[in-house]
Amino acid sequence: MSGLRAHLGRRDLLELTRTAFAGRDLVPVQRLRGSTKKGVYRLTLDDDTTAIAYVWNTDEDYWPDDQDQGGPFGHATGLDLFLAAHTELSGIGVRVPHMILHDSSQNIVPGDVAVLEDIRGGALSQHAKPVLARLGEAVHAMHHHRSDRYGRPGDDHGCSTVTPPIGLRCRTS
Repeated sequence: MSGLRAHLGRRDLLELTRTAFAGRDLVPVQRLRGSTKKGVYRLTLDDDTTAIAYVWNTDEDYWPDDQDQGGPFGHATGLDLFLAAHTELSGIGVRVPHMILHDSSQNIVPGDVAVLEDIRGGALSQHAKPVLARLGEAVHAMHHHRSDRYGRPGDDHGCSTVTPPIGLRCRTS
């Protein structure tokens, strides 16, 4: 974690936008609030459509460097874990934003990045009933999903440090 926080701007995200959207131009970019382990940016294209970019780099991670990296309660962040969770949730029928692009080369932006559809719809209070119904369906799907392991999706190494809950087992290499 560095002392000076550098957020990305239009110039930093222009190549990413052109790569993800076949040469389209990025008009404004807005850094969204609320994320503490990655930068979240709303990209507005030249036709007023929008997308969301998640950027994982040290300047966007506000958590201490001394976080435990192993086990199911370790510092859970990064593109690999995000992609594993996106795949897991999609696979059990939970509606997640469409993935447009993901890149871990760090050649397009300084960090790992995922670009997803921007799902907008106003304040929760305006849409509480259908949103809570969809949330209930998602929780129901997750409740009925069973796995042969515990922990974060895509994490096969955390089992060696903690005894799994009754009825679950760790994968072995």
